[in-house]
Amino acid sequence: MWLSLFVTAAVAAAPKPPLIPTLSKPLVIDGDWKDFSPALERKAPADPNLSLTSRVAYRKGTLYLGARVVDKSVSDASEVKFTLFFADAGVTATGYSFHVGPQGLVQSKPEEGTLTTPAFALKLATAAAKKSGQGLDVELSVPARALPRFSAMGTLGLTVCTEYQHAANGPVLAACNPAEAALLPQEMRAGLGFKVPKDVVGLEGREGGWVGFAALHFVNFVWGDAPLTAASVGALVAPDDAVVPEKARLPIPTDLTTPDHKPLVIVLTGADPFEGDECHNEREVRMAWYVVNGRTAFNVLEWPASSCTLGKAMRFDLSEDGNLAIGYTQGNTTHFTWSGDHFERSELGKAVTTW
Repeated sequence: MWLSLFVTAAVAAAPKPPLIPTLSKPLVIDGDWKDFSPALERKAPADPNLSLTSRVAYRKGTLYLGARVVDKSVSDASEVKFTLFFADAGVTATGYSFHVGPQGLVQSKPEEGTLTTPAFALKLATAAAKKSGQGLDVELSVPARALPRFSAMGTLGLTVCTEYQHAANGPVLAACNPAEAALLPQEMRAGLGFKVPKDVVGLEGREGGWVGFAALHFVNFVWGDAPLTAASVGALVAPDDAVVPEKARLPIPTDLTTPDHKPLVIVLTGADPFEGDECHNEREVRMAWYVVNGRTAFNVLEWPASSCTLGKAMRFDLSEDGNLAIGYTQGNTTHFTWSGDHFERSELGKAVTTW
């Protein structure tokens, strides 16, 4: 049986959400609730034989979550699931789930739909559980890097859904209130260790660094744990869906630089439209250009690399003063000019913004 408790981000006209309390010292993750205070506490509808209480707290870049289950028949198959989601992170943002059983954190768990927690986030989380005659106590710590995408500005409205499943494939008993909310302290975002550019609207931790998302939901900012390379930029921007230039038969250059001699890195995403004997109009490979400066990289151009309309980008001419020409197999050539911090499309001597 599932017993569920929801704490969700505020909606328009809702009461001001409560602030998630800050612990005075780091929580020892041992399954013992005696030091889990202060905390924001929520309780599901009580039942004499089955109940759930959840707690949420914060300290120095780490979110702490807890669950107390009253269930005298807890077994090794019983499980608590914490699902986290920032509603203001953009329409392409998803939540993460962390499953904890009596033996601790479950490192791999299939999820329904598009909700998938990255393996690196599971590795960064720490959990412990303690069984008793009355039920099960669970504690979980999630550092900021392992949180799902959150807004780069404004409040940090966090949805926390805590669920208890007595046995696999059991029925679901839900007690979720969309009007309830919780706010993480602004300190979390301020303590990331890098300056967030003003045009970034969402931030997401990834293995090896962070990425920032533009209003149009593409990655426009990269920050690495170490100085960035072409390989690390690609791994951060598209860890799961990067297109290999050789497989798409695209001669992507690797030695281009800006007029002020900063390296340019091109990351390909999408699906090759030229697989098989015919062109697939619904497919397209796009190229994202990034200028790299130490541990940071900024998106300077988003443009098609391969489509049925244009063909394949086969020619890249970049002059020392920043004039860029991309030639396609269908005969078109697209021109751009360097504006100082990004490329702008230029036609007939006029600049046309690509943003």
